[in-house]
Amino acid sequence: MAVREARQSGLRPAQAARALGLSARTLQRWQAGPVPSQRRRGEPVGAKPDTSFAQQPNSLWCRDITQLRTTQPWVCLHLSVLLDWVSRKVLAWPLAETLESRELLPLWDQGLQNEGLLEVPPHVYPRSLPDRGTQMRSRLTRRFFARTGVGGPPRPQSPARDCAGT
Repeated sequence: MAVREARQSGLRPAQAARALGLSARTLQRWQAGPVPSQRRRGEPVGAKPDTSFAQQPNSLWCRDITQLRTTQPWVCLHLSVLLDWVSRKVLAWPLAETLESRELLPLWDQGLQNEGLLEVPPHVYPRSLPDRGTQMRSRLTRRFFARTGVGGPPRPQSPARDCAGT
């Protein structure tokens, strides 16, 4: 409303913006309105992974991370939780001081050990539901999954491949 009044009093758009304490570009964006085709920050990119193959426990596992505050300012611990997708059972839950890919490896090792899957062939291991976080997409994680035989869910419309792309 103040912009309209400034324009009606004869000010050019740049002068009206300055009078209101705005940049001319901000005023242009406000007047143009939202652009529906642009994605907003934080919206998920890509299709949701297919989880329809997971019909029994230990067929698909997922990971979630929660930050826990400490008594020290700007310091937190990271609680990683490994869940069975079907039964929703918590399989492993280590705490870490950093949020790095190398923290994922002991999580999966602990989950495989807790479920008694270390002695079974790797092709029987559960698949990993990738959350598209940086830790799950890192080279270290892809190499770990390729080495252990743990992979992501089968990709539709292509031969089944794991997270490592092999």
